[in-house]
Amino acid sequence: MDGTLQALMGDFPNSVYVVDGRGVVVYRASWSDAREIDRVLGRLRQIAERREARVPLGMGRWSEESLPALHDDPDQSAVNTIEVWEEAKNYEEPEVFMGAENAERLRATYERVTGKQSIRPSG
Repeated sequence: MDGTLQALMGDFPNSVYVVDGRGVVVYRASWSDAREIDRVLGRLRQIAERREARVPLGMGRWSEESLPALHDDPDQSAVNTIEVWEEAKNYEEPEVFMGAENAERLRATYERVTGKQSIRPSG
């Protein structure tokens, strides 16, 4: 838990895997998005209900994107980062993962671009 793997992977603090009840990875992403995870979990519930009711399922799909992020709009990256953390109610995560100084820059960018103040950790 010293962060070695995280550093090797580019310091992305929020990757996610969803594993179904059979142990199969059904979703993975380098960056978690609460809305997307909610959609995936909703589909898993629907699939489980249909299996239980013996309703036929369609053919499985697999899609993966492994393209690098475009860094010509770093402001949008800051907005996306803050929105994901705040939607998940992980208000202190920028400070935890990035340090106070970098988190302050991220929050300042978010406020400049959106005109909204991000929620800061208490304390």
